[in-house]
Amino acid sequence: RGIAKRLFWLLETIAAARGCRAVRLDTAAPLTAAIGLYRGRGYHEIPAYNDGPVADLWFERALSRRPHPDP
Repeated sequence: RGIAKRLFWLLETIAAARGCRAVRLDTAAPLTAAIGLYRGRGYHEIPAYNDGPVADLWFERALSRRPHPDP
């Protein structure tokens, strides 16, 4: 259905419009579908940026100044 792709597009578009240079996400290691989704969208692993009690992995994706094309 493409719902996740659309949600990421919306998140990244809003973040870029508000002047954010990157988006950061975290997840738990057992959530392999989330990890695959993040990597598939161009997110790469980074060192921990928060103390989330269930987070094992942290990701970041740089944003361009131009909005991403529609999903």
